[in-house]
Amino acid sequence: MRYLIDLPKNVIEEMRKILNEKDYNNINDFILTAIENQISLESSEMIDEDLFSSTVRIPKSSKKIIKEEKKIDFSNLLKVNITKDIKILPTPKEKELKLEGIDYANDWLWGQVNRIFPIKVALRVLLKMQNDCSDYINLNEFLKEAPQVAKDFGKELAKIDDEKSRKRGERVSIALPIGEHEDKAISRYKNHFLAFIRHKDNALDGALARLKFINMKKISENDFLIGLTKEGLEFAKLNNPIIDDNLYSNVTLSKEEKLFYLNHIKKNVPEELNPVKTIINLISIGYTEVKKMDNEIMKIKTNWTEKTVITYRAGALGRLLELGLVEKTKKGVNVTYKISKNVSEFNFTGGNNE
Repeated sequence: MRYLIDLPKNVIEEMRKILNEKDYNNINDFILTAIENQISLESSEMIDEDLFSSTVRIPKSSKKIIKEEKKIDFSNLLKVNITKDIKILPTPKEKELKLEGIDYANDWLWGQVNRIFPIKVALRVLLKMQNDCSDYINLNEFLKEAPQVAKDFGKELAKIDDEKSRKRGERVSIALPIGEHEDKAISRYKNHFLAFIRHKDNALDGALARLKFINMKKISENDFLIGLTKEGLEFAKLNNPIIDDNLYSNVTLSKEEKLFYLNHIKKNVPEELNPVKTIINLISIGYTEVKKMDNEIMKIKTNWTEKTVITYRAGALGRLLELGLVEKTKKGVNVTYKISKNVSEFNFTGGNNE
């Protein structure tokens, strides 16, 4: 059977480049392969959450290896009965967070940090460790313990997500270190959501540090202690609907946690306030689709590549959805965003002039 299709000039040009570089006999061979791949992908597992302009999919595994899992008492995994004073470290100063060539006051929180709940989980792990030993914690010990706890907790929440048939974007296990490629998930969690010292410029990095929820204390050339800051301790102690109340909760953050987070970034974290202000403003003036948002952000962040813009915007949009400041509407394959009525409760001043 034959079909006639019209292809845009830029698509044809890209196809010709691939045909010159790859092992395809002709253009028919290329198109047939593309169609067969798409048929396979359409029956596969979706791994995006409508934050990107197109759906990313991965093939479903034909075989699953079932491992016997240890039984964990999830009721007490992250709950902390504070029995003593928790030692806190000073809130990091901007000069400690200044990455080489980047102004902290004008930057955005790294886009791979697409949810706040995984940060809350990490803070609870650190709070529990500090409560148990009445002191700061060796950084390497924390970086070993926190991903393991987050992984175990995430797997249990993923089971509940499946049980409740939650759609992508609604799953509370998002961004916790779980999945088919466990080592990569744990590495991502450690590098993006936790904390470390950059050897290149000795700056504090990782979401816990960038958000000023933790600080570190050097004890030797390659050895550091990590501890909660005043703000980190306050956020860690707040009651969480999943950790403290009900594993089956549909919301990851309580109203008190959301309020605290937003007030904290308004006062202390321009790196997170900047994307919040920018995206809310773009949506409010009519840029309700991600492609349109990206085009406008490119005009603001002229030194960012298109890929960088997409990454930062997608992460910020994920956090805004979790905070309840933005709502998503989906009609078929079209996704648009609107400002939530909750935004009226906040006066987003501060940060840069984006």
